[in-house]
Amino acid sequence: MIDFKRLLKYISRYWWLLILLPVFSIAVTYYFVRDMPDSYASRTLLSTNISELSRLGTAGQVPRQLYSNMLGMIRMKRVLDAVSYRLTLHDLEDEQHAFRKYNDSLRTLTAGEKEALINELKSKIAQNTASPKELEASPALSKAIEALGYTNEAILNSLDINRYGDSDFLGIDFYSEHPELSAYAVNTLANEFIQYYHTVTRVDDGRAVAFLDSLLKQKEQAMQAKNDQLRDYRSTSGILDASSHTGMLYQQITSLESSRAQKLVEVEAAQGAIRNLTNQLNSPAYSNRSALNNEVILLDGELEAANRKYIESNFGAAEKRRVDSLQQERRKLVAGSGGQTGSLPLTSNRSLQESLQQMQLNLSSLRSSITAIESELAAARRRYNAMVPMDAGLQSLERDAELATSEYMEMLNRYNQAGFASEAGLRLNVVEYGLPGPPTPSKKLIYTGLSGFASLMMCLAALTVLFLFNRRINDSEQLMSATKGTVLGSLNKINLNQWNIRNIWKDATENPQLGLYKDLIRSLRFDISRRSLANNDKILGITSLKPGAGKSFLAGSLAYAFALTGKKVLLIGDDLSGLIETPSTARNGVEKGKQEFETFLVKREIQVEDLITVLTRNRENASLFELQDSHTLQTGFRTLKDTFDFIVIDIDSFQRVNQAKEWLMFSDLCVGVFEAGDQISENAQDLVQYIQRHKGFLGWVLNKVNIKRLSNVGN
Repeated sequence: MIDFKRLLKYISRYWWLLILLPVFSIAVTYYFVRDMPDSYASRTLLSTNISELSRLGTAGQVPRQLYSNMLGMIRMKRVLDAVSYRLTLHDLEDEQHAFRKYNDSLRTLTAGEKEALINELKSKIAQNTASPKELEASPALSKAIEALGYTNEAILNSLDINRYGDSDFLGIDFYSEHPELSAYAVNTLANEFIQYYHTVTRVDDGRAVAFLDSLLKQKEQAMQAKNDQLRDYRSTSGILDASSHTGMLYQQITSLESSRAQKLVEVEAAQGAIRNLTNQLNSPAYSNRSALNNEVILLDGELEAANRKYIESNFGAAEKRRVDSLQQERRKLVAGSGGQTGSLPLTSNRSLQESLQQMQLNLSSLRSSITAIESELAAARRRYNAMVPMDAGLQSLERDAELATSEYMEMLNRYNQAGFASEAGLRLNVVEYGLPGPPTPSKKLIYTGLSGFASLMMCLAALTVLFLFNRRINDSEQLMSATKGTVLGSLNKINLNQWNIRNIWKDATENPQLGLYKDLIRSLRFDISRRSLANNDKILGITSLKPGAGKSFLAGSLAYAFALTGKKVLLIGDDLSGLIETPSTARNGVEKGKQEFETFLVKREIQVEDLITVLTRNRENASLFELQDSHTLQTGFRTLKDTFDFIVIDIDSFQRVNQAKEWLMFSDLCVGVFEAGDQISENAQDLVQYIQRHKGFLGWVLNKVNIKRLSNVGN
């Protein structure tokens, strides 16, 4: 994520560039456009009538596509060539009224050469319907067109074509340095475009109508062939309407099947009645009842005769007894039959036989009618089965004929529409011709302003890119972000060639850089003292990632600052005589012998100075543990801690990583020095993490900070 605050601060450092570059760009642009001629515009308005054709339904394309086609056709080479030829012809025919002045190549033309060019131009203009190859200009003519500036590219760059909203009007604008030229060019372009458009559309419409006419004839022949085939099939099969014939046959079959089922029911009923009657005639009980019935009938006859005699005898007693005797006998006979004689039919056996014969005749009649029905049903089914494939063939032919008729009608509709569109197609016309007009507002100011603005934007973009890819660390916030650790403080940059540490602290002049440096050193001394007193830590190791970060000067400055507080301070490092002038040397004027740390480890003797005691290290020694063993080293450091109040060690940078790690092992506290303007590489990240993992790490000190860039003097 971009830190916009830092970005603005970074860009503000180059304020001079943001001012000088746009000013220079504006000056250069103005120098080139100061003599730019005024521009004159002329506009021609064309009417297309596309909306009217859309309402009539004759526009084969949507209006947007039609307008796109027309805009593309205006820019076609054939149209631009025609305009170029006419403009060139105008200038060559009358040099006095030419739109543009002749150059040297045109002035050197002889009368014959000039006349040849004019004749060629007239020929090209007259042959506007010729092929593009025939309309190509000769080298001499092309050179003349280019000399006058009437090339296709120049004309196209001066054109501006647009549609007025959703209206039917097209506007063509032409810009040039001459008002008459703009009007002549835009009117010529409009006329040439209209002529070419009507020619092309007329040819295209004629081709479309001819093509549709041939397709229409093919569809008509196909439709006629299908209809003839359908008619022949109907005449040979004898079927006019397959669906009606099939329906009648199916209805007849259904009716016959229903009649047959009814007859079968009647036959079954007749057979049952015959079986019952036959069983009845053949049963023994029926024979006995028949004999008894005959006796009763005879007695009834005798009784009837006795009653007549009884009446005729005037109711004689003898006749009376005869009647009573016959009645008594009849009652006994009836009583002997169990009282059933009254329920028996009084018909005779012949009557029953006649009934049986009648039923058998009816049964035979029913069976004959069933046979006739089945014969008729079989014939109907045969006709139906024969009709099914004929019906399928007829339906297939009807579908083919219907499809052919539909295709023919569709093609006929398209043919009629194309013919109508060809007759009543687009008719472009000019509704407003271009006229010479006043010059357009000058664009010099716009070009100049755009130049300055563009240069400013480019400069800002370049600075932003440089900022994004800039990995250099210049302030505490950047250092904190890069190391993900604590920043103890910052130190401003001072001139070491002029000042040493002793002179810095004793300088009484009002030097803001020295005053700021001393204040920052005091701030570091306070933070280190607070941590040292809290844990009784006495040894401070000062290291850096790279040499040249100023760690030795910082070590001497801190040692001197602690000495000013009345503490006995020991400074261990390389040759520090150039940084600190010891009090004894200043007092006696004689430099005492140097004390070396390696000698102290052997003799365990040290000469304590008044303020700062310095022990130098031999840089040729590659390792502490190669000088003495670990126990001896620990004993030596304990002796130093007992002797001095505070010890500052100028540790090697981590380019000599083994020595830096060994000295850090004997340091209670640790400070890392980082030079402002430097960057942390990917390989140095592991070293940064190692320093920050030290148990006594206090933080980083950003050294040599430009006082103008210093944004944070401490934590």
